[in-house]
Amino acid sequence: MSQINNNKNSYQTNKKIKFDQQKRQDPFYSNINNQGEEEEDQEEQLVQQQLEEEQEEELSIQINNLSNCNIKSNTLTPTRKRKIYNIIINDQDNISDNINNNNNNNYNNNNNYITNLSNINNNNNNHNNNNNNNNNNNNNNNNDQIMTIGYFSAEETQQIVNTNTATSSSSGGNTTTNNSNINMNANSSSDDTLNGDGEIATFDKSLDFKTATENLIESMQLSNLQSGSTSGGSTSGSIRHPHCVHGGSGGGGSISGGSASGGIIGTNINSTTGNLVLNNNSNGLSDEYWILIFHFLDFKTLVSLSETCHLFYRLSNDRFLWESLLKKDRKKVILLPPGIDLTCPSSIYKSRRDYDTIVEALSQLTEAKRETILLAPSIYQENISIDKPVDIIGEGPLGGVVIESSTGNTVSISAPYGSITNVAMRQHGHWFCIDIEKGSFSISKCDITNLTLSAIKIGRSASPWIANNIVHDCKEAGIAIFGGEGTIIGNHFTRNRYGSIEIVYSTSKPTIKLNKIYKNKGYGIHVHTNATAFISENIIEENESDGISCWGGASPIVSNNKICNNLEDGIYIHEDGKGIYEYNQIFGQKLDGIRISKSNPQISHNTIHHNQGDGVRLVIRANPIITENHICENKRVGIHIYREGMGIISNNYIYGNKNAGMQVYSRANATICNNKIVQNRCSGIYVSDYAIVNIKGNEITNNGEVGVEIVSGAKALCFEGNNINRNWEGGLAYYMDSKPIGYELSNSFQNNGQSGQQQFIMRQGREIMAMYNNSGKKSGNNKDLEPISFLVENALQESMCTLSFTREYYHAQYWYECKTCSEPRKILGKSEIAVCEECAKKCHAGHDIGVRKYGHFYCDCGQQLTSPCSCMKPSESNNKNNLPTPYTHPIHRTHQNLQQHITILS
Repeated sequence: MSQINNNKNSYQTNKKIKFDQQKRQDPFYSNINNQGEEEEDQEEQLVQQQLEEEQEEELSIQINNLSNCNIKSNTLTPTRKRKIYNIIINDQDNISDNINNNNNNNYNNNNNYITNLSNINNNNNNHNNNNNNNNNNNNNNNNDQIMTIGYFSAEETQQIVNTNTATSSSSGGNTTTNNSNINMNANSSSDDTLNGDGEIATFDKSLDFKTATENLIESMQLSNLQSGSTSGGSTSGSIRHPHCVHGGSGGGGSISGGSASGGIIGTNINSTTGNLVLNNNSNGLSDEYWILIFHFLDFKTLVSLSETCHLFYRLSNDRFLWESLLKKDRKKVILLPPGIDLTCPSSIYKSRRDYDTIVEALSQLTEAKRETILLAPSIYQENISIDKPVDIIGEGPLGGVVIESSTGNTVSISAPYGSITNVAMRQHGHWFCIDIEKGSFSISKCDITNLTLSAIKIGRSASPWIANNIVHDCKEAGIAIFGGEGTIIGNHFTRNRYGSIEIVYSTSKPTIKLNKIYKNKGYGIHVHTNATAFISENIIEENESDGISCWGGASPIVSNNKICNNLEDGIYIHEDGKGIYEYNQIFGQKLDGIRISKSNPQISHNTIHHNQGDGVRLVIRANPIITENHICENKRVGIHIYREGMGIISNNYIYGNKNAGMQVYSRANATICNNKIVQNRCSGIYVSDYAIVNIKGNEITNNGEVGVEIVSGAKALCFEGNNINRNWEGGLAYYMDSKPIGYELSNSFQNNGQSGQQQFIMRQGREIMAMYNNSGKKSGNNKDLEPISFLVENALQESMCTLSFTREYYHAQYWYECKTCSEPRKILGKSEIAVCEECAKKCHAGHDIGVRKYGHFYCDCGQQLTSPCSCMKPSESNNKNNLPTPYTHPIHRTHQNLQQHITILS
């Protein structure tokens, strides 16, 4: 089928050729053809003339529009003109397509037109014949060029010309002739580069671009003067330019090669007026070149130029152009009126008032307005006082703007409102860095430190907003609140000597939220002297004292915080401290999770785990309400109550602690009800030393010793409703004088003891021989001796260290302090080793041993690695069978609540 079509096309082509030959031989057809060709030539000339008239009118309008631009021009040598032209050579790649679309008959194909425009006009016909080939070569050449801003020597200019000439010569014979003429003229003009000694002069490429810009515009004018007489005819008339703001008319003039060159470099010259005319950017310089030119204009010239046409209006409002102009003309301190768009550099430039110091700018504030002060990056050594509304903003990255002082408060604030943002503030004298006396001022995104006092002081009448700051390395607290209120949110506090935040006095009611408080040299947060605070969703970790300290009648609300890895207690409430502590995660403290002394707070819905001391410790008449907490896997006791401690312990889940679930002794008085106490390595509840307890409705199962042990004069006034099951040694252990009344009938005992049949155990106490007292004689008064744990009794009967039987659990026994041996501690300094009776006799014989004491402890001698205890029982014979099996506890409702409330701290 394809062969048939080819044959058909060939036949039709041959037939047409024969018909054309016959027409040429016929005189009738010959006359008609000649007449038609003349008519076509006339039409082409009319179209060409019309295009030239439109261009002339367009140029005249632009002349009028740019008449207000004060562009200076100087006389240029031909060599220097070539240097400016070479800047524009590299922009051919962006404009070649537009040149071909708008005026294919008037533009040439390569960069050598800029070097010699007159030769281009003389060979215009040859160029038109080879226009398509030249345009293709031009695009290929421009793709390999790299834009270079700067001056070129005569040798570099000639090298660029020769390169372009060699490339263009491959497009056709006529173009080669044109390029040869160009090269001749270029070589002849190279004499302009000779200096007075006949040597080739070199030019500095690092000259400022402002000079290059003036030379560039001047070279645009001179290039048109070189173009010669018109080749397309004279035109006149007027037409409205599509990019002009105001219309205009242009007088007659000659259009020649200047049109071609102006199309390349973006300019034309009206031969009548001699004024510079800029074409539409589609036929001229790229936006990037004009922006570079505008960078070196002053403010008035730039504004005047922006009023000429839409193109320059758009380019003159370039953001980076105004930023550069603002940076060049401004002073360090700028005062702006209200409502200025701070993201618009042109608005800032036009509306600003410049000052050298912040104090000078503050003195010019208006009372009824909230003005803005912009600070350039610098160090301002000033004491500033803010008593009027103002927004102070530091420019650049944080730390670029620094305000520092040593002769007074760095910043004193008494204005009703305002803000300081992105400023670093320092204090080197004995003053506050920021003193907020009153008002609702805002401090945000600042870096604040004080080498002598606190970084920020909040007075009694102040209620500031302090957000997203870094407060560090203060000699006292980071923020000291003396009776004020306010919100402290999203800040970082670190390396402050007395902690991050100190809250004092009854009128203090701040909100402290979403802060990170870490590695301070004192407390994390310190609340005292009847103060109140709302402390929520903070991360308080790795501080060298307590995470939160509350005392002196303070009553904060502490919720949903993550308090971890502090070097003392997580929360320490003492000396009549109060408050509500709920939904917190408290773990990893070097001492106790929560320690309460002489206070009555409410502790609820917390997770307290993996602390090195007790989960919760109550001492010296503490009387809290502890409910709905998870207290687990602490290294010592879950809840430890002694020295007349009191409280209500209810509905808690106490499990997996390395000692007893609860220990109550030393005349403590506690109510323990409705708790789940399971899987602790020692007893579930251990009560001794004349303590009084009420134990009701608890589930006590699977503990390592007995479920409940009541010894040494302790009393259970109420012991009923408990489920005591599957404890290793027994369900209930008691001395004769501590036996609870009616325990067999009102409680459930099942499967206790190794065989499951040891529900009750009555301890048989023995007299401790006073062989280690000063007299060396036995004491005949049995009332002076305290009962000891049965595990301690077994150890002493076998002449071994009590740690062999008690392990790291508290048991009642006599002990001594060895002052010769000391144990270094990071927080408490040096601590003497506490040793049992057997170790005092053997391992520490001849040491400085203190007086004998009685209490609940475990022997430190058995834990030493450098000097191992010689009284320890061999590890293979240690009694490990009473350790409870691993216990997987179910998900408790408290766990679910905690996950909902502290997700933000994860």
